[in-house]
Formats: sequence, structure tokens, C-alpha cells
Amino acid sequence: MRAPSPSGRPGTFQALRAFPTQSGQPPVEVRNRVSVLPSFEAETMQQEDVNQDGESTAMTVREAGKKGGDAVRKKYGPSFYEEIGRKGGERTKERHGAGFYGTIGQKGGNAVKDKYGTGFYETIGHKGGQKVKRLIEEAKKAAS
Repeated sequence: MRAPSPSGRPGTFQALRAFPTQSGQPPVEVRNRVSVLPSFEAETMQQEDVNQDGESTAMTVREAGKKGGDAVRKKYGPSFYEEIGRKGGERTKERHGAGFYGTIGQKGGNAVKDKYGTGFYETIGHKGGQKVKRLIEEAKKAAS
């Protein structure tokens, strides 16, 4: 859900997010100012953070995102990401149909082919085959 930014700055909005609580209490609403600028500009924008001494320090959007992701992982555990990923995948399938994944996979494959050429697939296929061969040999040695 979007709410107008209290700062009135163009390119930002307030993101209203509800996070579940562990004790079955109602979700907690969190407001964050989120940049909707292109990613190359957003990466260089600074966010404020407060260190242990209470001093304000600057951090990039990337650092702020990592800090938030680490906090979520610590609070809810890695399975939380699996659960929201599964739910997102199911919702996407409901909205766009199962064939959507094939379509976006093909677009991604074509983008890689355009960027690296068709020989790229041959190279990575060879590397994968060599790794499988090595793993089989290691397993045989370990078994004997």
C-alpha cells in the first residue's frame, strides 16, 4: 500500500508493510520511505543509521537492505524466505498461469544468448559435465 511521503520529495513514497508477529498477535505495521528512483541512483542514496554511541552514520541503500534482511533472517529464520518465496510463486502462477514461467525463462535465456553468444551454453555445459564426472569419481573412491 502506498501513502504520500511526508517529506513531499519526488521519487519517494511511504511503504506500509505488515509483518507477522511470532506470538500470534496482530501484524505489526512498519512505515519506510522507499525510493522509486532508478537503481543506479538509489544505490548511491544515503540512509541514516544510529550506531551504538547514538551517533548518526550514513549507509547506502544496499547496506540498509542487507541490514534489514539480516534482521529478518535472525528474527524469523531462513525458512521464512522459503515460505514467502513459495507463496509468491503460487500467486504468480495464479495470476499469469504456469506457462508464464516458460515464457520468462525463454526471455532470460535469449538475453544471455544475446549477451554471451551461443558458445556460452556449450562452455557452461562442459563445465557442469566435468564437475559431475569428478563427483562420481570421488564417490567411487570414497566407496572403495
